[in-house]
Amino acid sequence: MFPHSRDAHPEVTPVDCGSWQIAEKLRLGQAIAPESFDSVSIFFSDIVSFTELSSKCSPMQVVDFLNEFYTVFDSKIEERDVYKVETIGDAYLCVSGLPHRNGTDHIKEICSMSVTILKDLRNFRIMHMPTERVMIRIGVHTGPCVAGVVGLAMPKYCLFGDTVNTASRMESNGKGEPTRVECTIASTYTSEIGGISGGCAFDEDDGNGSSDKAGKVHMSEQAAVLLADKYPEFRTEPRGEVIIKGKGVMSTFWLVIDDESDSQMSQYI
Repeated sequence: MFPHSRDAHPEVTPVDCGSWQIAEKLRLGQAIAPESFDSVSIFFSDIVSFTELSSKCSPMQVVDFLNEFYTVFDSKIEERDVYKVETIGDAYLCVSGLPHRNGTDHIKEICSMSVTILKDLRNFRIMHMPTERVMIRIGVHTGPCVAGVVGLAMPKYCLFGDTVNTASRMESNGKGEPTRVECTIASTYTSEIGGISGGCAFDEDDGNGSSDKAGKVHMSEQAAVLLADKYPEFRTEPRGEVIIKGKGVMSTFWLVIDDESDSQMSQYI
């Protein structure tokens, strides 16, 4: 429970607290109980080699760059049932399925948003470094989650649970070309989407990223199965087994983005 006084937060916004309903409760000094959600889809993204990229910029240029860059993301969120949780530096976190439940649509909302973001970023250029190509990794996981307002001085709507951590791992272990989105399936699961093939790749992320880990969305067992079951217009293909830090061996799948899949997904993107 999160009791707040009206005087302490006269102008709390839904950007901080998840929805107008939650913001209004805070404004009135009402308690806000954490809420459990059985199934949501969480999106994480990160700019590849951001540390190196930002070292070539002044602090003011970094702020301008990130503002322009994430305006692309924000515009896509406005078109869908997706809630932006936060940005931390170059990391971007959003979710579908909360604070407003939407059945199984959350996986469709996140995947279609991911596709349109990747497409738009192909033409994105940094104003003061137009020759630099900006690439991102995207991670997506579907599962249960708890959400609630945390803090007194600056209350914030936060997400909790292993689903958040797994989505983050999917992002950090993303890979490859800017035309695919990655889905992961636990290796102990016999997938109906496709066979598990390939060898075993180790998690060698250096924390700074590299160009061979860019432009894809890394999703979990629940995400890939739900996507194939409810929205077969989205096509996936197996990547193989990957050792994920803190998770063990997982089999990963790509969400295919090409001319054929674009045509099939057109109603969603």
